[in-house]
Amino acid sequence: MVAQGAGPGTGAQPSARVLGEECPLDVLLVEDNPINQKLALRFLDRLGYRAGAANNGVEAIKALMTRR
Repeated sequence: MVAQGAGPGTGAQPSARVLGEECPLDVLLVEDNPINQKLALRFLDRLGYRAGAANNGVEAIKALMTRR
C-alpha cells in the first residue's frame, strides 16, 4: 500500500506500517544469529508487526506452548 501523495519523484515514503494493521499476524521469529534476528525484528517492526523471538527450535516450541 502506498501512502497518499507518494509516488515516483515526490520524495514521500510509503507507509509500510499499514500492512500490520490491514493484515494482523502473530509472528514468532526463529533465528540463531543475533545480527540476523535484530535485522529481521526491525524489518517486521517497520511493517507494523510486533514479533516474539526465539534462538532455536526448542525455544520456539516452548514459546508456542506458553502462548496457548
